[in-house]
Amino acid sequence: MIKTLVALYDTSADAERVVQALLADGFARSAIHLVLDHTQGRAAHHASIARDAAYTGAHLVETFIARGAPQDQAYAYAEGVRRGGALVVVESSDERAERGMEILRRLHPVNMHERTAQWRQEGWTGYDANAMTSTPTSSMATATYGAQEQARPTARVADQGAITRRVEAQEEVTIPVVEEELAIEKREVERGHVRIYSRVTEHPVEEAVRLREEKIMVERRLGDRPATDADFAAAGEQQVIEMTETVEELVVRKQARVVEEVVVHKEVDEHTETVRGTARHTDVEVQGG
Repeated sequence: MIKTLVALYDTSADAERVVQALLADGFARSAIHLVLDHTQGRAAHHASIARDAAYTGAHLVETFIARGAPQDQAYAYAEGVRRGGALVVVESSDERAERGMEILRRLHPVNMHERTAQWRQEGWTGYDANAMTSTPTSSMATATYGAQEQARPTARVADQGAITRRVEAQEEVTIPVVEEELAIEKREVERGHVRIYSRVTEHPVEEAVRLREEKIMVERRLGDRPATDADFAAAGEQQVIEMTETVEELVVRKQARVVEEVVVHKEVDEHTETVRGTARHTDVEVQGG
């Protein structure tokens, strides 16, 4: 983006030295304009001087305003030229802006804030286009220095759309410098969950088991044999004979055994994320002085 550097000097000799310094530093001749008021009998001493209609007479004010300068600032520069000052205007790009401003400040340009305050104390109320002569022979002449390279300045007359406020006498103006900071916090959010149900169910179980059962059988048998002494002895005794029947029956017992375990747990993993954003900051630029 092309920007405009402007500086007013009390003498054309100072302005000429600034122009020579700009040329020696590589700034293009066609980008440098030296504005003088020929009604004061002053002329640029450089050999290659050409007229530039944009920087003559009332066109000077129109040109500055068209480039974004506040109206009162454009009038102040034009008034400085009318009062015999020499105005150096450099049109260039961003890359060499700071270097261009350094060269312009080298020979101590006029402090426009102080100078305009002085003029107002003397009765000046603003730029008067009628105060500038409009004949071609007496209007402000512009020394245009052409060259090969288009240098890129960083300074500018004024930012586009900026609001200009004049500070009176002892008034104090405070410009807050605001800077945003990124505040980064962490919070837990639910991404998913697992619900596990445990319940007891029944299912039929069967098994074949052989059971033993005893029965007492009493039989009477007919006999026909000679009796023996043993038979007489047994028959003569008084005795009681007991016999017990036994039977096997099922006894069912249940014993619980752990045959499987379901384990529920969480695994924690950490990873790094880069947070990107923008933070605003108030930049305060001081021009002149």
